[in-house]
Amino acid sequence: MPAQLYQPGDIVENFTLTDRATGKPVSLHDFEGSIIFLEWFAHWCPFCQAAAARTVSDIDQYYHDLGGNPDGIPVVHLHLNLQGGQEAQTQAFIDFFHIGRVLNDFEAAVARRFQSGGQPIFAIINGVAASPSHKQWELLYSHLGYGNLNQPITTFRSVIDSVKAGAVTAPEPPAILRHPLSRTVPAGTNVTLAVEAGGAGPLAYLWKKDEEPLPDATAAVLDLGAVEASDAGDYSVTITGAGGTVTSRRARLIVADPIPGRIVNLSVRSRVDGGGSPLIVGFVVEGGARPLLVRSVGPGLAAYGVADTLEDPTLTVLAGGNTVAANDNWSDTGAAALTQAFRQAGAFDLEAPGRDAALLTELAGAHTVHVNSRDATSGTVLTEIYDLGADDEGARLVNISARNVIGGGDDTLIAGFSITGNTPRTLLVRAVGPSLAQFELTGFLPDPVLRIFEQTTDGDILFATNDDWEQEANADAAHSAVPGAFLLQSASTDAALLLTLPAGSYTAVVGGPAGSTGEALIEVYEVP
Repeated sequence: MPAQLYQPGDIVENFTLTDRATGKPVSLHDFEGSIIFLEWFAHWCPFCQAAAARTVSDIDQYYHDLGGNPDGIPVVHLHLNLQGGQEAQTQAFIDFFHIGRVLNDFEAAVARRFQSGGQPIFAIINGVAASPSHKQWELLYSHLGYGNLNQPITTFRSVIDSVKAGAVTAPEPPAILRHPLSRTVPAGTNVTLAVEAGGAGPLAYLWKKDEEPLPDATAAVLDLGAVEASDAGDYSVTITGAGGTVTSRRARLIVADPIPGRIVNLSVRSRVDGGGSPLIVGFVVEGGARPLLVRSVGPGLAAYGVADTLEDPTLTVLAGGNTVAANDNWSDTGAAALTQAFRQAGAFDLEAPGRDAALLTELAGAHTVHVNSRDATSGTVLTEIYDLGADDEGARLVNISARNVIGGGDDTLIAGFSITGNTPRTLLVRAVGPSLAQFELTGFLPDPVLRIFEQTTDGDILFATNDDWEQEANADAAHSAVPGAFLLQSASTDAALLLTLPAGSYTAVVGGPAGSTGEALIEVYEVP
């Protein structure tokens, strides 16, 4: 005799199904502390397709962005696959609708306790203990079908939002303590990639290569064995626990003979106030003198869609307060040599005659570039420093920094840098606001946010972000990574990232909460 169907208000017995991606058992009670939204589907069912098109965005993403229901309770959305034996079609369904975790419920072994006679089936269960509104493991809602529901997402959310948290703390979401690192190795090298994570368990791992899941890669360590050219790509791992899901930063594996690289281009884009202080950009050349191209581009940015550019920038290079080089209009002196240097560096051409500023020089040690407005107007300017020397020389660019006012929540302080060769480099990037107070500076940005983007042929892709520097798992290492760099204040809201980056081009963007205004310092260091 078939088991009696659950009714809303009943206590759902614990059940165990198989995780489709990992092949490991998953129990209902693994999600204690969450609201569990169950959605049974079969890939060929048109009503299942219609439901998945809405629930992934309007349930998964909606509650992820909100940080849970109105009481902060995490919402776990589990899709349950009713169709066995048609793996390719089921995977196509999962990929098309960007579905997350899938459990196999072949023959409707669990589904038939909730509804019978079709699909999709929906059920919502309270996994929160000591909730003042519902019993733990209480069935809150169950329904068969989708096409006959009036405003189904509104109904689902209403049920989910009705659960109160009480005094029980929601499960700790998974957090990555150590990200997998990029590597460049010759063919035949044995390679493993690893991640370290914490949070409420059990934790499930799923590795991806170039955004495609690796179904058998379900442990914290990915052993690739002796790698070949076909193993090259970008790897990441998604970690799922009772408190939610988190995805690691990308680790790029390059299978080739390593070619050491260096920073060859450092740039800062910001705004110059024609009636105030200059934009000051600092840089350090270590190990000897390097031939450098220095530019401050205002009018030349208009061709790239930048509005409100600085009409007539001037640049002055100083060492210890003494001027070592200066320029106003680049084409007035040495235009031919500068044009050749632009092309050697891979920099975009400047219009001649033009009011952008540029110069060639050879420098060692610490210097600053002061960018002013000749006609006292204000506008956006790009200050660039290109290293024109050879890769095999010992001297190198190792640091750039810039300080300026950020206002109104806009991202108005941007640093760019490029890494040559094919091997990863470790960099420390910081966005400093409150810690400027130790230098008796006031009016700093109260809570800077730092984002690192990789520049690709598909556009800028977010690589990493940080709000408060001590939230990073490697905060202690970042704190002392660069000898001579001033220390950030404990418990401050400055931002910092210690990253191992593949060769390529990147931008570091400093912003702040909407409406906030203040001075911020951005720094990029090559870590010894």
